[in-house]
Amino acid sequence: MGEEPVSWQTWSDGVSSVPIIIGDQDWGQLELECEEEGRSDVYDFGSIYPRVITIGQNRYQDGQNYATLQFRVSNVLFLQNDVLPAWEYYTEPHNTNDRYIQIRFIKEP
Repeated sequence: MGEEPVSWQTWSDGVSSVPIIIGDQDWGQLELECEEEGRSDVYDFGSIYPRVITIGQNRYQDGQNYATLQFRVSNVLFLQNDVLPAWEYYTEPHNTNDRYIQIRFIKEP
């Protein structure tokens, strides 16, 4: 995606609050309890064009536990905490023609 680093303050816990941040708000870590989540902003690719989405999963681990990594895409703009579009599990690079994407991770028990 070529995403530039952004403040963790732009993330949501799914109910319009920012997850707990440990350390610097730009370079720290999100602290998630079991089954809590962190959602990125909705990213706009700027066009509808065939592309492959690859997400570096190791960015979303805490070193002790793993997070379930999900994403959702659409050609229609949606908001960060909207229920739709549906989330998909990320396991490998994904081919899409969609314009908008969002990343979510949920801490596993």
